[in-house]
Order: sequence, then C-alpha cells, then structure tokens
Amino acid sequence: MATVDLYFLSEATVVRITREMNFERIPVAGEFLRIDAGGLLPQIVTEVVHDVDGSCRVVLGVPKNSDDNIDFWEEAELDEDISELQKAGWAIASKKPNTAWKNAS
Repeated sequence: MATVDLYFLSEATVVRITREMNFERIPVAGEFLRIDAGGLLPQIVTEVVHDVDGSCRVVLGVPKNSDDNIDFWEEAELDEDISELQKAGWAIASKKPNTAWKNAS
C-alpha cells in the first residue's frame, strides 16, 4: 500500500489530491502510470519516498507537452476533473493559488 499524490496545475491554481493505492510493485521515478479514474489518466512518477516505518509515498508529477513546457489544465476543466476523481476515491489534500509555475508562452 502506498500513498499517491497527484498534482494538477492551471495557470491560477495548484491542486494536490491523494489516495491510498496497492501496487504489485512500487513504481520508480520516471515510470509512467495509468490511473483509472473513469478513463485512463497517464501520469509520470516524479518521486518515490520510502519512510523508516515502511510506508511509501508516490508523487505523480506535473505533465509536460512535446515542447517540454508544463501542460496546464483549463480552469473550468480542472474543477470538473477533480470532482470526477473525488468520486473515484481521491481526496483533495490542498488547493492553492499558483504562485510557483506560470505559463511561459
């Protein structure tokens, strides 16, 4: 069992949702995972943290487009997609204004 953190970024908002998941094997950084959330949502593992108590946290990173720029979600779609993920068992861990990443284009 691992805690999985999934990040969504729009130009205005950063949302982190979380869920406990079972894996046949713990994924490694750089690996793609397909999260089933009413449809497959491909995500890349950016970090895996193993704690001394045996727990594990898998962080799914910010998606990038073919130009290697952050692929921002549209604000209207963000709320709808987060709502769908909540129905699939994900919980919002944080939702804050996006002050760290801005659209560079």
